[in-house]
Amino acid sequence: MIADFQKEGFVSVWLGNFENLEEFMDYTDFVFDEEGEAIGQFASHSALEWFDHDFVEANFVGSSFNTRRCLCMHSYSASFADTVAQALERARHPEDNSLFLLYDCAYDPTLVEVSLACRLRFVGYFAYVKGAPTLQEKEDELH
Repeated sequence: MIADFQKEGFVSVWLGNFENLEEFMDYTDFVFDEEGEAIGQFASHSALEWFDHDFVEANFVGSSFNTRRCLCMHSYSASFADTVAQALERARHPEDNSLFLLYDCAYDPTLVEVSLACRLRFVGYFAYVKGAPTLQEKEDELH
């Protein structure tokens, strides 16, 4: 059975470490086999199986990982940045350099079998407000 984690108004967040942007994108992207079926390492490892890339935001920040700065340009981030920043600070490892967000998803790893090969660690899912500005837009309005 494949679990359905689609839930409007929630964003699921993962952290990880990759050599470079290309490696990160290769891991989180889908490729198509001879039959035209989409397969992806992260989707398979996390037991998501498939997700719509229109609802994904990926951020490779390299060695300059600043939690709040990482969140500031993500869609709707003004509605969730404080809560997510706190969770990221608790979950973050010093070598983390990548952030993966999947909107309209309330992922629950206890409902599936997550592969030990999964290179992204699940941080949690958080409510967001569709239409809210990015944190950067909100801060620009104040100045």
